[in-house]
Amino acid sequence: MSFSYYNPVQIHFDVDILESLQNLAENELSSKRILLVTSKSFNKHSACGTISAESSKIAQSLTSSKLNRDFFDNHQTSTTILECQDSNTISLIQDARIADSNNTESANQDSNACHTERELVSQILDSNPAESKRANLAQNIAKIFSNIIIYDSVNPNPQLESLQSIKVELKGRYDVVIALGGGSVLDSAKFFALHNEIVANNGSLEIVGEAKAMPLFACPSTAGTGSELTQWATIWDSKANVKYSLSHKCLYPQIAFYDISLLLSLPLSLSIHTTLDSLSHAVESIWNKNANPISTQYAKAAIELILENLPLLYEMLTSLDSKDCTLNTADSRKSTQETTQNLRRNLALACMHAALSFSNTQTALAHAISYPITMRFGVPHGLACSFTLPILLDCISDKNADFILRPYKQRIKNLFKTLHISSNPRDYGLDSTMIEDIFNSLNARAKNGLLDVAKAKKRMLSLL
Repeated sequence: MSFSYYNPVQIHFDVDILESLQNLAENELSSKRILLVTSKSFNKHSACGTISAESSKIAQSLTSSKLNRDFFDNHQTSTTILECQDSNTISLIQDARIADSNNTESANQDSNACHTERELVSQILDSNPAESKRANLAQNIAKIFSNIIIYDSVNPNPQLESLQSIKVELKGRYDVVIALGGGSVLDSAKFFALHNEIVANNGSLEIVGEAKAMPLFACPSTAGTGSELTQWATIWDSKANVKYSLSHKCLYPQIAFYDISLLLSLPLSLSIHTTLDSLSHAVESIWNKNANPISTQYAKAAIELILENLPLLYEMLTSLDSKDCTLNTADSRKSTQETTQNLRRNLALACMHAALSFSNTQTALAHAISYPITMRFGVPHGLACSFTLPILLDCISDKNADFILRPYKQRIKNLFKTLHISSNPRDYGLDSTMIEDIFNSLNARAKNGLLDVAKAKKRMLSLL
């Protein structure tokens, strides 16, 4: 049998991200200008009171204050670029608001409110080390590098027009890109890493000229997309109702750093959806015309890890949500934390294995079906690309792929039942017309699948 397998990314698994980046700063990147691409969840202390809704009930009360209402009203969809020269961060938000106020008393009230909120935020974060690390991570990374720009306004499903605009604004100001976040952050970072202009042309993205990219270092904060180990970036144009795939071998990151502590405070729904994205990557790399023995071995390892660990994580997180955890003993809490961390580590391994599998095969029909569902109904990507798996497992047209997946079929279907994830297209907003439209306009990824597409469509229609 003749085949080839390629993946140039160095993997540093179960490391401390700050220690890893400190090592880079002292060696390869000692004199480089850094662009840190991230989200506001890692830069919460760059502005007063910006904390996650899931932190605690106290956090929910904070966001109701006048200061926070003003902040979210004025900045939620805007671009925030924080420049850090010689490790000194320049805040662009709170000080300017207070300085420009025409009402001294109002300014003092806002300042006092901010001071009080900072104290409460500190209490929340101090009681949750994992959340505290996430909230301060961008600023702590900024202290490592002498010349860094932080772009922290990546939104889910990054839009082409926005990325093009930001790239023009940042042009010539950095030599290296560090990505800290989930799939949307990683994909945006790849866009910024390219030296070239990127334009839409005939329904696809075109890299103008010979493709060249700056060094890219990926720090994934979810266990799902696997973008840290692939050459692809998913870019969206909601106005044109188009999903693009940016692709070139120069977009492989140099190193992928997996810090398991970044996963510990992920909420239940995000944990499930991102892991199901990994499951889809693994399964789709097996029923795939581009499959090879190495990619299949990685895929099988990912499937096993997910089937063994995701139900346990679901049970544990569901149990924690339903209890008053303050009643637990210190030993009980420590045991729970250790178990959770081990499950998170295994699911990060699953994500890594799945990425190593589909980095050589691409995805297939399940992902092709998902894109219009996410575009039109806002269904999270990991859910949109996986809810059809129980259906498609019965539509495999290749004997070898069917033989490999046969031991997992019922276990995967049972997993969806355990997680209470529906496979009925109607539950995601689809009707017969929408299903017909999806199958009549499938993108190139669908052609990778060794599936009976007509049978798959018939099965989906029968469930309505």
